[in-house]
Amino acid sequence: YTSIFYKNVALTNGNVTYGVRRITDNLTVAPDPGSAKVRFLNFLYDAPTVTPPSLKLTNVGGVTTFFASRSYANLGTGAAAPTLFSDFSILPSGTSDYELQTAAGVVLATQSLTFASKGTYTVIAHGLVSGTGANAPKLTIITH
Repeated sequence: YTSIFYKNVALTNGNVTYGVRRITDNLTVAPDPGSAKVRFLNFLYDAPTVTPPSLKLTNVGGVTTFFASRSYANLGTGAAAPTLFSDFSILPSGTSDYELQTAAGVVLATQSLTFASKGTYTVIAHGLVSGTGANAPKLTIITH
């Protein structure tokens, strides 16, 4: 399993609450040489008064959408393959620049990510929508 702890969007009695997403991993089948298994999860959050945006991951310039828009902390059914947000997609291995965009195409961050041949990864978007510096929107990779 992979477990991710996150802030709930709604306040409970004036307090921020936290949740956990536990994802069942299927790490038994490695991808073919020259490719990597990757999944993308959205945990970008701001204050309770800010609605977390749906996010997608594209190449620089947004021509290729690698992952369709993901709702905040959602592991459920998406509009495009893979069916579940927690499923892995096959991406080319190597180092490339990726853009973190809102569903409307607003670029929140550009970051270089490296995926090794036959590697398995989870990419997590996090930070604050309006954050700067250490709180800016960013991508973190978990290597499985």
